[in-house]
Amino acid sequence: MLISHSSGLVFKIKKHFTSLLLFASFAAPVYADGDTIAASGQMCAQGICNNIFITFPPKGGSIIGTLSGEGNKDGCSFQNNGTLNGTFAGGDGGAVNGSVSWTMTASCGGNSISETWSGTWEGAFYADGTGKGSGVVKSASGNWTVSFSADEFQRITTPITKEYFKTTYGIDVVDGTSQWTDREMRLLDDLFKKLPKSYWDKTKFTRIERNNVSIDSQTKMKNPSVFGDYAYWNRTIRVYDKANSPFDFKDDPNGDKQFIGTIVHEMTHAYHFYKDYKSVYESDVENDNSQIMNAFRENSRDDPNDFRTGWAWKPTAQKWVFKGVGEENKPVSDYAKDVDPHEDLCESVMFYVVDPASLAAKSPNRYQFIKDSIFNGVEYPWDY
Repeated sequence: MLISHSSGLVFKIKKHFTSLLLFASFAAPVYADGDTIAASGQMCAQGICNNIFITFPPKGGSIIGTLSGEGNKDGCSFQNNGTLNGTFAGGDGGAVNGSVSWTMTASCGGNSISETWSGTWEGAFYADGTGKGSGVVKSASGNWTVSFSADEFQRITTPITKEYFKTTYGIDVVDGTSQWTDREMRLLDDLFKKLPKSYWDKTKFTRIERNNVSIDSQTKMKNPSVFGDYAYWNRTIRVYDKANSPFDFKDDPNGDKQFIGTIVHEMTHAYHFYKDYKSVYESDVENDNSQIMNAFRENSRDDPNDFRTGWAWKPTAQKWVFKGVGEENKPVSDYAKDVDPHEDLCESVMFYVVDPASLAAKSPNRYQFIKDSIFNGVEYPWDY
């Protein structure tokens, strides 16, 4: 990861049927993970029910799920376990079609029997957070119902447009040399919805632009290692293709965490450049000595009362050097340690949002400072 900071331009190189009576118990519907959401409910015939739990994409696609139930009748105990699958046409009232299969195991008087049942189910899912339909297994017919998050269904099936961002957040989302994808705009919307007002109010960037690669303004050379950058003079964040490449975070196969993290990093540059409601710090000296940067440097020291145990300015070398040695108070990344306090702050906030456990473990001082002074007590876990 390469990140450089020069003259205010900041780079971030970076879910049946049975003849047995079953007693159902249900969990609350689970919220969406990406572009699929979870649903739970019952599949019943002649007053006899099993629990079903499924996941499906509101915009249409494959349905997968499980079926289970247990009960007692005439001194016998019963268990059903199986699967169901199918397809959803997508959208409000979209058709559902699929198959279901389960194994019934019964124990009576010391004897056990096992039998497999299979059949079909059909119906529809609706934007109000419900799904219902019918099914047939052998000669038995019945009905099924499920519930899920209507808000998540609506979120996923409603197109996210650039106009939406302008109307909702006052931010211009712009295509540059690359185009914003639907996935990227949904990730951006999810991020914007979750960030607290205490943070938003002091970013003051007005534009976020997608480009394929960073180009040096003087040499005109391309730098494909840059994740993103922020320019205070036009209050613009630029996000490059590199931001979709996993780098900083574990369990990030699609680069979602990295994409979100890059934006948070650059937003934090906008945060520390913020001076008041109408202006920004325009000189390095003024920015270095702003209230937020002074407080961060103090709170990131091994000893808050000793400037020699944290970030120190070396006049001869004309650079910042991190002098802390405490293992319990380390910068969260090598980049955070090797560049300057601004990058340390931006990397720390990035991890606070995307991977808070790592920041809390490496630097509880930084974690507590960001929680209290920037996020006004708001904590995650993030759900990416």
